[in-house]
Amino acid sequence: KNGRTFGIWKAAQAFEKDTPPGPLADDVTAILQQWGQRWGGEAQWSSFLNKATLLHEVEEAFVAVGLLVDWLEHKGRAKSNVTVVDLCAGKGTFSILLSCLAARRPTLRSIISRIVMVEKESLNWYHIHAANEEASNGHVALGFGAE
Repeated sequence: KNGRTFGIWKAAQAFEKDTPPGPLADDVTAILQQWGQRWGGEAQWSSFLNKATLLHEVEEAFVAVGLLVDWLEHKGRAKSNVTVVDLCAGKGTFSILLSCLAARRPTLRSIISRIVMVEKESLNWYHIHAANEEASNGHVALGFGAE
C-alpha cells in the first residue's frame, strides 16, 4: 500500500480535529504525522500504522501519557533515572508515543531513562526495533520483554 493511504493519516487528522488543542495534543498530532512520513507505506509497519483501531489506541495512550507527563514534569519528585514499565503493551502505542514525546521535551527526556514494554512473545517486534533505532536520535530507548 502507498504510505499516503495508511490509516495513520486518517488517525492523525481525526485526532487533531477531535482533541482539544494544547501543547500535548499538538505534540501528539505532530508525532502521528511524523510516523506517517517516516514509516507510512512500509510493509513491516502496516500492522501498527494501518491498524483499524489506531485512533482509539492513540486516544487511550494520550490520556495515560498526559497523566504520566503531568506527574513527572510537575508533581513528581523524580529528577531523573525513571523507568516506565508498560505492562500488556499490545502493539506499543503508549511506549512509542511516550518515547517520541520525550524527544520533543528535554525535561521529560532528562527524567525518563528507559521505557520497558512487557508483552507476549509472539508479538511482531519489527516496529519496536525500528523505533529503537530512532531512539538513538534523541528518543528514550524502549526496552522489551516477553511474558
